[in-house]
Amino acid sequence: MDKYWPRDFVSIESLDKVWRDPSMAIPYQGLCNMLNHEFQKHGVCFENVPQQASPEQAAASYFQATLHAMQAVQQSVNMLNAWAAENFSPSMSEIRNLYPYTVQVLCSAGDHSQNYLSVIRSCYKANDANLTWPELIDCQEEAPYGPFRLCTDHQL
Repeated sequence: MDKYWPRDFVSIESLDKVWRDPSMAIPYQGLCNMLNHEFQKHGVCFENVPQQASPEQAAASYFQATLHAMQAVQQSVNMLNAWAAENFSPSMSEIRNLYPYTVQVLCSAGDHSQNYLSVIRSCYKANDANLTWPELIDCQEEAPYGPFRLCTDHQL
């Protein structure tokens, strides 16, 4: 496995529960490659890592923080999943009310006759030496970019 795999610091089972690749039919298939990609793309910039940390410790710190972030939003994710299972189309207000802070809600920018919820982004406080984990904060107002646009109630 690649040198960035944090196997000695974070269990693959805990990561597999929240870092799912829906294109893979078998759990763990491709997980190591995806985790390596995510760490090299995002983790190397993660600020809550001591400067003297080894690459493995840095990867573990990053993935532990992502697991903590998932725990912080898990209740909201569970409600969204329940709504999806019921084919319920929530309003923007209902989506935003799932979170105790301001989130960014973006939809697909494809066919304008139907808008699909694509991203709910939570935001975190920049590095603070006194924080063990990144602290959730209000996000700035979202702006459309790339394949995403702002969601509106009449399009969800």
